[in-house]
Amino acid sequence: MKPYLIKIFIILMWIGTLFPRGVEAQASREIPIKAAYLVNFAKYIDWPDSAFADATSPIIIGILGTDSFGVLLDKLIENKVVKDREFLIKRFPTLDALDYCHILFIGEEKIAMDSSANTQNPIRWDSAEIKNLMEKLEKPMLLVGDFNGFAEMGGHIEFKKSGNNIKFIFNLKTARQAGLDVRSSILRVAAEVKE
Repeated sequence: MKPYLIKIFIILMWIGTLFPRGVEAQASREIPIKAAYLVNFAKYIDWPDSAFADATSPIIIGILGTDSFGVLLDKLIENKVVKDREFLIKRFPTLDALDYCHILFIGEEKIAMDSSANTQNPIRWDSAEIKNLMEKLEKPMLLVGDFNGFAEMGGHIEFKKSGNNIKFIFNLKTARQAGLDVRSSILRVAAEVKE
């Protein structure tokens, strides 16, 4: 085989690895979209002044449970400012570790400790745990869930897969009950609004 054909073949093989196919491709497209949504939700939600330590405090995005974003979310918030506030990411592997944040993303799975094997295993959230979490919140926090039924459980925003698109359901009633001021422009792009 001629050397230039070998180079072309190697380049084509390399390019093929950049674009995953099937389920992996769908999942790899979903993660950046959800990350962008999390950051952009801050533009359309107003928290009371008491939700911030001072005028320069950052908007804190918390990740509870399994973290599918990795460093992507960290890179997305670099030098990002919304309403004169920078962003900060906090990761909470368990409910016990949860601290205050302005936007809390609750992934599809939580981390459970298997004491017999001394390992951590991802398991699905129980609806009672989610309801219990919501009842314990003391400050206004936007709750974003990545599993079916989250908005019905009282969560504020539920990511919803629609064909190849990621949309969201907005539970306006519970967001307002949590002390959040919601701008109407976010409701116009929601797949569904629960009032």
